[in-house]
Amino acid sequence: MTEQTRQAVDRYIKTAGKKPSEFLFAVPRGPEHGMSTIGGPSFLPLSMTRIGIRSADLPRAGDFYSRLYGTEVASAASGRSRLFGLGDSALELISGSTNSSPGIDYIRITIKDFNAEAVKRVLGERGIAMSDSPGLVRIADPDGIGIELAAPS
Repeated sequence: MTEQTRQAVDRYIKTAGKKPSEFLFAVPRGPEHGMSTIGGPSFLPLSMTRIGIRSADLPRAGDFYSRLYGTEVASAASGRSRLFGLGDSALELISGSTNSSPGIDYIRITIKDFNAEAVKRVLGERGIAMSDSPGLVRIADPDGIGIELAAPS
């Protein structure tokens, strides 16, 4: 996290009257909040492990990121995406449709002791729409950016 980002987060926390532990996905824990599982808390974010970026021109974007990182690890057989390894994280370039503009498509956040059912229960209690796939729970922020919640890999 850059110093500028850290300062922005600190300003947000102060302005919103929140404690640092309440930032992002931190939630009350314990049986009275439905957050206890045999493995412990199930909704504690560990890290952002993947970001998907929609591109209007996948070959051009792929060439740019290849020159920037030089770490392409996979290319979809369909030619609709390319994946670049960035340490413990990944950048996925996704070919955008003619109706979509370039931008962030989704982020993936790993959750400590991930339990899909517990995460879905909490999201449901908070009125957050979701869908799930094997090993993931998907939500979208108010701007339509996808957020995938998953177990560490």
